[in-house]
Amino acid sequence: MHPKTKYAYTFIFFLSSLLGYGQNIRSGMYDYGLYLSYDAVSKKITGCYEDYSGWNEVVKAPQFSCVFYIEGNCIENSCQVSTYFPADFQDDRINGKIWLKDKDTIAMYLDGEHGGCGNSLTMTDAPQKFTLQREMEWQQIRFVKSGKSYFYKDAFGSDIARAYLVKNDFLCIDKIAGNRAHGTYYGRVNTSGWIAIEDLNNPYQP
Repeated sequence: MHPKTKYAYTFIFFLSSLLGYGQNIRSGMYDYGLYLSYDAVSKKITGCYEDYSGWNEVVKAPQFSCVFYIEGNCIENSCQVSTYFPADFQDDRINGKIWLKDKDTIAMYLDGEHGGCGNSLTMTDAPQKFTLQREMEWQQIRFVKSGKSYFYKDAFGSDIARAYLVKNDFLCIDKIAGNRAHGTYYGRVNTSGWIAIEDLNNPYQP
């Protein structure tokens, strides 16, 4: 990137932060497949981005996918973030920024492009704007690190539900009790329940 271009984006980031001063990034579903959770107490942000395009008729699935996890620390309404595909948190790690533009809109800029994201929105040439579609009361967003993780029917009981998540699935968490997290997996079928925390990643400690 040309130095002047880099300085221009730094100025845009600083100016946008001033315009949104006193407001916080809101947890919820944004357009284009971005989910974010902001914790106003810890000043930390977690999230995920999933975009699928094209269609392979042979396997009955999208032909292209762009998927990565987001974690970071925030000061006021701007966050320094690290992004990576859950299964490759070391080699795929790309840093970036997320900041508030207005109460319903954030911008995200990444220092590089993740593998598989060439057919998705670019966040490297210029900041990409995302608009909040549905506000949610999420505490965190995490992903499953084990091969298979079953939902429990409550926070402390031993009754296991039939539904389960598999490695790298994202869970949007709305409450934590004991050693379990209650959340929802958003996919072809939305599934909610309690998941053992030990089956999930620990943000900032992959």
